[in-house]
Amino acid sequence: MKLCSACQKPLQGGLVMGGTPLCRECEPDIRDLVKQTRDTGKPVNIAHIARRYFKKNHAWDKTTDTFPLSSPPGELWAWLEVHAKQEGSNVREIILKALYEYQSRQSE
Repeated sequence: MKLCSACQKPLQGGLVMGGTPLCRECEPDIRDLVKQTRDTGKPVNIAHIARRYFKKNHAWDKTTDTFPLSSPPGELWAWLEVHAKQEGSNVREIILKALYEYQSRQSE
């Protein structure tokens, strides 16, 4: 499952801008930030712009931009790494996907 780089929500009908996946909701804000960056004459890196946008608007802990996961069992972490690689994903995306699926089940 692909996630929007600007909000980390699952993509449903999103787009890719400069190689960076974005949802339709975040795209206008990112496009504005790209324009502002271009107007200053600085080089545009959409992935960095989306990451800064996420840190500013969606990060759990705005001081560290982390969501701590203390001491996951080694065998679970190893399993996650193997399966993430097989899916062409990463551990973070798999954990977020599982959390979104759990939230969806709880909301029903």
